[in-house]
Amino acid sequence: MKPYPVPLARTLLALLLVAACSTPGRHRQRDRLERERRASAGLQAAEAFWDDLSHARIDELAAHYAPEVRVRASSEALKPEWGLAKERGRDAVVERDALVDVYRRMIGKIGAERWTQIFASLPAEGRGVTLEERDGRLVVCVLVEAGEGDDRFLFWLRESPDGWRVFEEEADY
Repeated sequence: MKPYPVPLARTLLALLLVAACSTPGRHRQRDRLERERRASAGLQAAEAFWDDLSHARIDELAAHYAPEVRVRASSEALKPEWGLAKERGRDAVVERDALVDVYRRMIGKIGAERWTQIFASLPAEGRGVTLEERDGRLVVCVLVEAGEGDDRFLFWLRESPDGWRVFEEEADY
């Protein structure tokens, strides 16, 4: 058997080097595309959540929340009248159903039509969405300015086996 000519061996070696060098680039590109896909799904989930909340679709809300939700201090839901926590000055971790029940009562107090008039009409310019990393996990943060001063909604969603869920919120209006 004749040995391969030197130019062919060099060509094969060069091809192997190119393939070895390009593999991490392909992995980085694949990882970047996967992150973008996941982020896009998170942004869509955030929009769907805000649409349901702002239009007073109470029966749809539970599907957007994680089983437990951290409600930040000063949130409207922590006011004593709603019975969700003992005090409003501290964060509280609450069950999804209890939080949805508070929204049901809040919306019931002013009426779904009035709630929708107020919150569904907030301008898109007062809404911001950012992507963050927390504990190595991708998180979507949604800010909706609800009026003058510090009136706002802040919601954090993260990916779970069931899709993107709100796991933390601060709603002060």
